[in-house]
Amino acid sequence: MEEIAALEKLALSLLKFKTIKTEAKEIEACIGSIEKEFGSSVSVTRFPHPSAPSLLLTPSGIPNPRILFVGHIDVVPAEEPQFAPRIANGRLYGRGSFDMKGPLIASLLVFQKAMKTARTDGSVPSVGVLITSDEEVGGKDGVGRILVEHPLKPEIAIVPDGGNAFEVAEGGKGVGWLDVTINTKAGHVSRPWEGKNAIQLMAKLLVALEKKYPGMQEKETHETTLVPISISTKNTSSNVIPDHAFASFNLRFTEHFDFDELKKTAEGLEGVSEVIIKRSIEPYQANLAHPLPQKLLKIIEEKTGRSVKTSVYPSTCDARFFAHTGIPVVVTRPEGNGAHGPDEWVDLKSLALFQQVLEKFVEECG
Repeated sequence: MEEIAALEKLALSLLKFKTIKTEAKEIEACIGSIEKEFGSSVSVTRFPHPSAPSLLLTPSGIPNPRILFVGHIDVVPAEEPQFAPRIANGRLYGRGSFDMKGPLIASLLVFQKAMKTARTDGSVPSVGVLITSDEEVGGKDGVGRILVEHPLKPEIAIVPDGGNAFEVAEGGKGVGWLDVTINTKAGHVSRPWEGKNAIQLMAKLLVALEKKYPGMQEKETHETTLVPISISTKNTSSNVIPDHAFASFNLRFTEHFDFDELKKTAEGLEGVSEVIIKRSIEPYQANLAHPLPQKLLKIIEEKTGRSVKTSVYPSTCDARFFAHTGIPVVVTRPEGNGAHGPDEWVDLKSLALFQQVLEKFVEECG
């Protein structure tokens, strides 16, 4: 298939770039390669930044396109073999194949085709591509900064950075942190009844919070998840009952989560002396009821032959920056797996189908 051949060729080229946060030259080289491949005869806007350069491709004379594809080239660190992409059994393997250079490449090819498809009046579809390089570290210097400093306000943003096999995100959870400190009474380990073991009390706290917030036991959940990520103590002696314990939790919270209740619950447990809650990223709603997302979902159903499954994305991505400004977003991508893992892959037929979905959407709505 011609589409798969084009996808393979470009993917094998772009996945070789080691575009992790610490490799500024690789990030710049990857962006330069994309600009060289797709930047001719279109408007190219560079957004320079020491650690997060970005690139916007739009039709000439259309600085603010109606449809905007949004993708990032940065990836999480990986072993060297993962930057040598390969194709096996109809799958493209390599760091970034699924998250998210593969889907980005499909978006770029759709944009390129649209720029060569003049209408009877001589115009081209109103579609653009925004490429950033800091999504894996929060996105604030990429999409977050660009939407503040640049007059970019599409009618829909399509962000292939969540879901799997054309599942669509209704929205994404917020990100926060819970830090709990327990201070008790020390004592000699041979006489444990004379002290109060802070580690044991922290273990009880973990059980109590898991019981009250059981969302992390579910595979797919609309509930807040509360995951312990570190536990420590100041105690360094082998014969002293620890009088201090500290635990940190990662929160992935939904829109109506009650933080006051969480704080009250933690503070009410034995030995707890301090509870700190920090919210770093707010949840978002995708606004799938808007006519443009509805049109895209209909095309997905037509092309895949099945109803679209929607769910709350358990993590977050750059889509939130658009949603927080009132722009509808569609977060979906083709079939793949292993994002951030050693065997990351994307199915090439599914990737080609994803490209067809985007092409039809641009033809009808761009």
